Amino acid sequence: MKTISEKPTTEKRGNTIIYSVEAALPASPEVVWQKLINIEELLRWDSMLIELDGTIGPGGKIKLRSAISPKQTFSLKVSKFVPNKKMVWSSGMGPLFKGIRTYDLKPHPDGTHFHMHETFSGFMLPLIQNKLPDCDTLFGTYIKDLKKELTQPAANENFNKIKGH
Repeated sequence: MKTISEKPTTEKRGNTIIYSVEAALPASPEVVWQKLINIEELLRWDSMLIELDGTIGPGGKIKLRSAISPKQTFSLKVSKFVPNKKMVWSSGMGPLFKGIRTYDLKPHPDGTHFHMHETFSGFMLPLIQNKLPDCDTLFGTYIKDLKKELTQPAANENFNKIKGH
């Protein structure tokens, strides 16, 4: 497996910006998945979340506010939900502006290869990109918080139960 830097990256291509972060996480995909879809848990461990409401599940709708952009409320739809593997949150107005965040989880011998990326695109992106949240900081903090959460003793207990230890 390639070395994973855990450092957020930003790539700009025309009217598209892609933010991305990857990490090797010390827990099974099932344990990581539960940390991603449980609103109460997210509010507890994700230090950037101010408010999160809705349903994180197939076809679910979510409203969230983040410390990185506290005056903005983001309305999102769970547009793909494959338990323990992949989840996609989307928002926007068709070709004018679109935001798509994807969570990918893949098992590996030491736990989970986690990849999260968000793509902003559309004709209006050049006009509003300076109003977008700082996703490099957001993603960097997210991965640190998630990793810290998964190294807590309770998370390790769950990982060992799932792996059959």
